[in-house]
Order: sequence, then C-alpha cells, then structure tokens
Amino acid sequence: MSIAYYHNGGTRGNEAIMGEDYVPIPKDPQELSEETSWKICETAAYNYRREYENAEASADDFKIIRYHGTYGDCVAIMMTDKFGDYDTALWTVVVADISIFYNNGNRITIWHESEENNGD
Repeated sequence: MSIAYYHNGGTRGNEAIMGEDYVPIPKDPQELSEETSWKICETAAYNYRREYENAEASADDFKIIRYHGTYGDCVAIMMTDKFGDYDTALWTVVVADISIFYNNGNRITIWHESEENNGD
C-alpha cells in the first residue's frame, strides 16, 4: 500500500482500504544513494541492450524520475530513457485491491540486485 500511497500522492482511490489515518511505511533510505541509482540505471541499460539488441545503451541513457521506497532488498522506482516516448493515456492498475493511477504509459518498476546485474 505504501508504494501506491507515494505514487498516487496519498490515499486517493484507496480510501476504503487505507482509511483516513493511513500512514505509509517511511522511505528508508529517504533518497537513493548515487551507487544504488547507478546500479539501477546500469541494469536498465543492460536489459535494454539484451531486449532490443542496442549495443549503444548505457546507464547515462536512463534516469530515475520517482522513488517510491525500498522494501526489503527491492526498490520501487519510475524511470525514463532517451529511447522511448510515453503516451498520455490515463490508466489504473489494481494489485491486491490497491489502485495505482498513471497519467502516461510509464509504470512503476521494482528493482532487485542480483548476481546478474551487480557488475561482478
């Protein structure tokens, strides 16, 4: 529920589940470190190179535009890149009865460091 709270800017659309007094899990850390941000962008570039066979993609081509918190060893973020455009369609995703609202084609991504993406 905390991810939806941070993304939606409050309890909007989830009032019945969250209630008026809902307090999200505090972001810890409050902001991502440069090292973690870089690892996430490196992973995005690696995945893009594999999926689209684009050898030119690098971490510098990706940017984290929103951070929704770290949960265990998973990081909830939204990213953008220089390769694609996002439409302006409004849409909603419902996960376990929690609504997450989007105002474009971009979406929340969950990143988890693994041996495949940790640079070793």
